[in-house]
Amino acid sequence: MAVAQAQFTKIEKPPVGPPVIHVAPVETPTGTKARAFTPSPLPHVATLKTRETLFPSVETKFHALANAWRWHNRGKSVLDYDDFSYFQIIGMGPPVVPYLLRAVEEGEGFWYFALKCITSREGETPDMHGDPEAIRQAWIDWGRKHGQLAIRG
Repeated sequence: MAVAQAQFTKIEKPPVGPPVIHVAPVETPTGTKARAFTPSPLPHVATLKTRETLFPSVETKFHALANAWRWHNRGKSVLDYDDFSYFQIIGMGPPVVPYLLRAVEEGEGFWYFALKCITSREGETPDMHGDPEAIRQAWIDWGRKHGQLAIRG
């Protein structure tokens, strides 16, 4: 589902209901002119490669965004966290925490910043500095303690 590019002119927050975003008139794929739209209330919509995409679940949305972020960082010696896919993962909020923790449990340490943002929790103590395994284990323990990560048997 492609979305026409638009120039935002004003965001209006009515007392009731979702915000209305006013845009400069644009030609839509059906030939009509659009002046305003309401952001999608669907929690499983993400923007990938400038296209809005609908996913059937939080899990599939997370994996698609995570793969897009990994692709963005392919071949880099230093990870770039300044990417819209990573920001969208953070924007998913608490429902994505179990998937982030599962990725951490499987050895992906680049989700710590997202976990800190979503949980408002500092994952490491000063004595863990420089010890990635201790940081990883602290997040796994926190996830299990708070029911966010199942114990594998």
